[in-house]
Amino acid sequence: MFRRPLLATAQVRDALRELAPGIDADLGGTNMGSALENAMVQFGPADAQRSRAIILVTDGAVQAHDIDGARIDAHDLGVRVFVVAVGGCAAVEVLAPLAESTGAVLERAVPAEPIDELVLCQFRRARCNGPVQVEAHWADAQATPIAMGIAYPGDALAVAASLPDGITGDVCIRAAALNFTLTIPLPAPSSAPALRALLGQQMYRQADASTRASIALRYGLLTADTSAVLVKQRAEGERIEVMPTIVPIPEMLPDDMMCCDAMECEDSGSASWRSVLGIDDFSADVSDPPLLYRKGAAQIPEWDKPQSTGEIAEPSIAISATIARQLLSEIHRLLRKILLGPTAADTTLSAVLEQLTDEQRPTARALLRAVGIELDDPRMVVPTLWVLNALLDGPEFTDNEEARLAVAGNRGCEGQTTSDVGNAIDIDGLQARVALLLRDGLPGSTDIAPAAS
Repeated sequence: MFRRPLLATAQVRDALRELAPGIDADLGGTNMGSALENAMVQFGPADAQRSRAIILVTDGAVQAHDIDGARIDAHDLGVRVFVVAVGGCAAVEVLAPLAESTGAVLERAVPAEPIDELVLCQFRRARCNGPVQVEAHWADAQATPIAMGIAYPGDALAVAASLPDGITGDVCIRAAALNFTLTIPLPAPSSAPALRALLGQQMYRQADASTRASIALRYGLLTADTSAVLVKQRAEGERIEVMPTIVPIPEMLPDDMMCCDAMECEDSGSASWRSVLGIDDFSADVSDPPLLYRKGAAQIPEWDKPQSTGEIAEPSIAISATIARQLLSEIHRLLRKILLGPTAADTTLSAVLEQLTDEQRPTARALLRAVGIELDDPRMVVPTLWVLNALLDGPEFTDNEEARLAVAGNRGCEGQTTSDVGNAIDIDGLQARVALLLRDGLPGSTDIAPAAS
């Protein structure tokens, strides 16, 4: 919702409350690796005086290789990644090692369980400089401690060891940083198969590759090193007499993907399409399955939208770079005044240009249209200010100003979700076209006199 992390001032919190209802988390994929990398980039240079943390709330089913790069970068940069795994589909077996490798922990939110309490727990941990170092000292030297995992102040911690038969005595638990010591007498042995399996699972995770198989077999664990076959024997009266009816259900297409059948792809494409798709000898019939592509991947265009070369449209008038800079600077000043003033108002660029002089207005209109800005589209107002502020070396927006601009941009896209708003404008492309305009001006078939500044 914001372009960078902002301090949680009162105005930023108010902006979040207004923007949150527009979030649309339906469909789409779980591009978790890119999200984590992007979050780490936004932290900026390392600062030894501040600890840095990411709180990841996800129901995503990802593979380990999808986030390997992010996990390594987080470890190297000292960024802790706290995870709230939501539902039964979240890849806990992948996300737990991600959290642990960065000195953080994972919380699981089972179906129908509130998520907010778990998120607040993660915020509590993130505010600490790091986990607490806890040591357990067993009375008998034959005890083999099982790794306790990571704990923060306020957490419950399971202390375990593999003990030989007949061991007695106490276990002493110390956390020096908290000035905490606890001595517990060892309980009498009792049969607890489920607890034994859980502790075996913890031993398996901490073991090296050469001993994992033997641990998995000893504790009856389902792992990559073991296999199991479950057979359900049905009574005579419970057996199914007929096979179930299969009903095909149309699948929903994630909103960042596009679909075509093979023939449509061949009809619409040239050799460049086949090159992008990695197809040399293209042949298809109507029985071929549909093809799915992520929008924007490898410069694959969307067929339902007009294509843009990214070049400035050919104007009918010529405008020098000096005049272009003067007019864009004036538009920049007006946008800051309107959007960031004491009484911010919704507007369009057409309305902003009305505040220019009669001599300036036609030239300014030609400049904005040449770089692909729709003057009456309210979605273009805030991105135009962002681009002009960056290219004209405007003062950096404060956190409160960033929040106000995010709200203004969202209001300009009324009826769309927050994710649609973020993807609606190609800001990088717009900035490249405006930069070219500031450097070269606008060539055209007719020169015009300089506009009044």
